[in-house]
Formats: sequence, structure tokens, C-alpha cells
Amino acid sequence: MALPVMWAFFYVVHAAPCRAESVSRVHSGDVPLVLFKSCQPLRGFVEKRDSLVVRKITGYPDDPPSDIPWSGGTSGVVDIQSAYNNARAVENAQMGTAVPMLMLPPQTEWDGMSDGQRALWLINRERTDRGVHALHGLEANVTGVAQDYAQYLIDHDAFGHYADGRTPWERLNANPAIGACHDPLSVAENLAVFWASGATIPLPVERAIFMWMYGDAGSSWGHRHAVLWFPYEENGGEAAAEGFLGIGRAGGPHQGWEYGEMIVMNVFDPCANWDYGARVSLEMAILGLKVLSGAPLPGVLPGTLDVTGDERIDLTDVICALQIVARVRP
Repeated sequence: MALPVMWAFFYVVHAAPCRAESVSRVHSGDVPLVLFKSCQPLRGFVEKRDSLVVRKITGYPDDPPSDIPWSGGTSGVVDIQSAYNNARAVENAQMGTAVPMLMLPPQTEWDGMSDGQRALWLINRERTDRGVHALHGLEANVTGVAQDYAQYLIDHDAFGHYADGRTPWERLNANPAIGACHDPLSVAENLAVFWASGATIPLPVERAIFMWMYGDAGSSWGHRHAVLWFPYEENGGEAAAEGFLGIGRAGGPHQGWEYGEMIVMNVFDPCANWDYGARVSLEMAILGLKVLSGAPLPGVLPGTLDVTGDERIDLTDVICALQIVARVRP
């Protein structure tokens, strides 16, 4: 089985040189695994790359002291949950924190989610479990920008934030809806690419987010900062959510490898006049059912709308609430 190469890149406002460390190489047969842990070019795979610079910023929770590797396999939800929970346990031990353990949805439900939905689920849990507001959600315009750039990087055999001659903010602002209504935001984009000699790479979205969150010491935790960033301008939408997420994913031959998976994460902060439409959260749907029917939904207790008691609020709670209202469920 081919081992993938992983590389991540982030984009924030820049000011001071990034600390770099050497590239480590491990070989499995004739397939090299190169773990990129620096802000310098990836030797042997990238010929030219502008050095990345970052500035010390304060809009994020504290960083771990060192990288935490992915643990276990890459087969599905059980392995994702195991890797993230191991990283959280190690981080808690390192930092004296109490970030709770994850309970992912069942495999069938996870498989039915889009790349963006899975990314939003993981990113919002990383945010809310550290006391940071959730991102408001996925948004079609920012998703389009991320997807277009992911495809561009694969099609042009390129990598980096400036490959098309524009900055991430310029790509976002070129979208008419985003360009006409956005607040300033100091983070914009994360990139990750996985390379392999085979035609498949397991869990690229889940492992990209893990790498940004837990394997980013060599980039001064800039990817993690973009994931956990919280000084969005809270001037619209739901009170406990802020900012929009877009995830792009494209695959194909890349940088001399038979197959590569490109993951692009973009975020943007809408202005006060942004039209959020008639978006209704699952929590509001459950509460609305209770109010309209007068039914004593068991989960609608002070501090929770978890109808099924499984410690998360999802579509199952809405279905359960509907069954209770219709008196087909005790």
C-alpha cells in the first residue's frame, strides 16, 4: 500500500520570518513518505517556493508545545475518532487543558456528508470545545472559490497561495457576492496536499484538518490559528456563530506523483448586510416543533435540545421530535 506525502501551507498577514526545520524522510520500499514540517521548500519535490512569514497574533487559543502525530489506521470513523481523541488527550496532558473527547456520527451518516460538511463538523468541534464560537456554516460562494483553486493547483501542477498570480483575499474578493459584502479578516486560506504512487488516498479532508490542528509546529501553528481564529466581526447571523467556511478538493497527477489530493480551506467574514436567507438550525427546528405543538419533548430541558440523549444535536433529534409530536413515538 502506498504511503502518501503530506504538505500543508497557510496564509495570514505576514511580518516576521518563519522558523524552519529540516525535512524528515522515511522510505517504505520505493515510495518515500516526506513529512513537511517547515516553511522552506520541500526539497526534491518543489523547485521554487517563496518563504512564508507570519506575525504573532492573539486571536486563537494557545498552541501545543510540539506536534502530535496521527495514531492508528485510516479506514473510517473509528480511526478518525481514535486519532483526534488521542491528540486531544496528549494536548490536555501537555497543556493542562480539558478539551473533551469526540464522538463522531455513525459511519453511514459520515459517508453521507460532503467534504465540506465533514470539515465543518470537525472544525466546529475543535472551535467550540475550546470555547470559540462555531463558524456559521458552509457558504456556496466561498466553497466555489476554494474548489476552483484546488482544481487550478491540480490542473497546473502547482502549489502555494500565489500560484495563479493572486493572493487568497484577491481570489475571494473576485467573487461578486464576497467582494461586495465582507469585513476585514486576517486569515483566509489553508492548503494541504497528499501524494501517493497509487490512485487513492484515504481520508484526505479529515487528515488535512488534523495536520493543521495537531501537526503544525514547523509552521509556527499558522494553520491551526486559521482553523481556531475568533476575532470575526459579530454583526449578523446567529449570535453564537461567526464567519463562513469553504472546502475545495481536487485529485489527479501532481508534482511527479501518480496521484495527489489537494485540499483548500477558505474562510471569510460577511458584512453586516449579508443575506443569510431562511437558514434554520436543527436546534431551532426542534424548538419550533415544541412551541407549535405544545408537546413535552423530553430533550427540551434547560441547556439542551438533545432529544435522543446521545450528547449531540443532529437530524436524528429532529426526526425523533417529529415522531413525538405525531404521537408515533412514546
